[in-house]
Amino acid sequence: MEFDLIDVTEKNGESPIDPIDGIYLSLRSDIKSSDITTIIPVKGRGLQLRKTVESLVNSAKLVNDLKVAIIIVEISVNMEHLQLCREMECSYVWIHESTPRFNKCLAHNIGYCFSNSNLLFPFLYILLRREAPIDR
Repeated sequence: MEFDLIDVTEKNGESPIDPIDGIYLSLRSDIKSSDITTIIPVKGRGLQLRKTVESLVNSAKLVNDLKVAIIIVEISVNMEHLQLCREMECSYVWIHESTPRFNKCLAHNIGYCFSNSNLLFPFLYILLRREAPIDR
């Protein structure tokens, strides 16, 4: 995995898959105007991620006066979560990594570069009760 983090953060919107850079972005246009941004670094964990994102999206809908954004930052060989992010209307960043390693801190930092709001870093296994909105 070799790329310049500054170059990555200067990209906007949806970028093509570039095998040289190994980076793909699918960012919602309103991401910079959110009040709270949840950054979820991931490698694998498809079922847990789906449940977590569904739970966060449903809870965010209960909070009318806050705009909540979710960024999934995946570091892996293949893009496993792009379709989920499209379904759930989340932003998605994929970084190609051909080795088994996973750099969670790098994923958090990349997600942070696309946000200018308060941050929430949940554990992947977090589930929120349907009736429990995000508490300030």
